[in-house]
Amino acid sequence: MSAKVGCWMILSGIGLFIAITLKLIVQPFIAEDHHIHAYFPSTEWVLGIPVILGFMFLLTFTVYIYVKTLRENIHFFSYGE
Repeated sequence: MSAKVGCWMILSGIGLFIAITLKLIVQPFIAEDHHIHAYFPSTEWVLGIPVILGFMFLLTFTVYIYVKTLRENIHFFSYGE
């Protein structure tokens, strides 16, 4: 199960990387009236969504580490009494 999930995560990451690369590097050189522009969201969304998701990941990771450290310290101090 975890191997399938890991494979899916890698493939989706590669797909997103290719899509963002095409959007940001290749698409500006394509004519504005070409039909390929309909398949991509605006640049604000392409850059904004990964930034928001990255911030949420870092915030969740930081809170997890803080809570885990706090629980270990409280548990450590309760044995001293």
